[in-house]
Amino acid sequence: MAYSQSPKSTDSDWGDANSSYTSGENSPRHHGTTSDLSDMDLEFLDFTTPDDLSSLTLVIEGEKLYVHREVLAAWSPVFRSMFTRDFKEKDQREIELPGKKVDDFVELLHCMYPPIKPITDSNFGQLLPLAEEYQIVQVKRKCEEYLLTKAGSIELLVTAQTYGLQQLRLKCIEYARTKSFTELQKDPFYQLLEAENLIGILQLRVQDLESSDQQAKKQQGERDARLFGVINELASGYGNFCTECKSRKVNDDCKNCLKMFRQKVRTKCDEAKNLRNQSQLL
Repeated sequence: MAYSQSPKSTDSDWGDANSSYTSGENSPRHHGTTSDLSDMDLEFLDFTTPDDLSSLTLVIEGEKLYVHREVLAAWSPVFRSMFTRDFKEKDQREIELPGKKVDDFVELLHCMYPPIKPITDSNFGQLLPLAEEYQIVQVKRKCEEYLLTKAGSIELLVTAQTYGLQQLRLKCIEYARTKSFTELQKDPFYQLLEAENLIGILQLRVQDLESSDQQAKKQQGERDARLFGVINELASGYGNFCTECKSRKVNDDCKNCLKMFRQKVRTKCDEAKNLRNQSQLL
């Protein structure tokens, strides 16, 4: 069976290159179900049992997994190079993968063989390191799409920088810009941030401060204008007809004018004091 193209990624099935392994008497045996699916239970392949088409055995933690070279090569350029170039694994029927965990690798295989297993909270941490090592772009993309549904955090920012998940990185930097540096430094994952991400957060914070400064200056200008308006109004009198002498200006000989003017002065002085206090807070 030839696999000339990488699997296509869709929401229901990330690839059709290995679809012939989903049915038939030569298919690997199915086993188990997943509790992560809410609307249906899917049976996943049992890689511990060989089938007539198995062309490769992976040995992980002493356990043997029976797989197919064509499927691994279709998903992973690392495996493709391993099987087609002058590597010792090229002609081997059994390959040992030291340093790997068998449960993690089975989880990866379940994301490569139909029925494709969905990304969940319980498996993205298993999948990302292997997808990064074996350059399985489709699995990395699905992990990032899943993590983008989560709220931003410094922990996810560290995940994004570790595995080159750019969209997730930008989302988490936007989250970080809303936090004070005191809050950020208290986060247990803060010390793991790379300089590039710290600079990105700092740049956004500077932009926010500049915007706040411009807004504050605008507000102060508006308050100053109102303050000068109060002063000018006092200088020109109280601006109303006196109910007794009918004058628009203060008449020193009119007791009612003097009373109204003193009341106006007290009111305007209070307004001026409040405006000055607000300006000093900026």
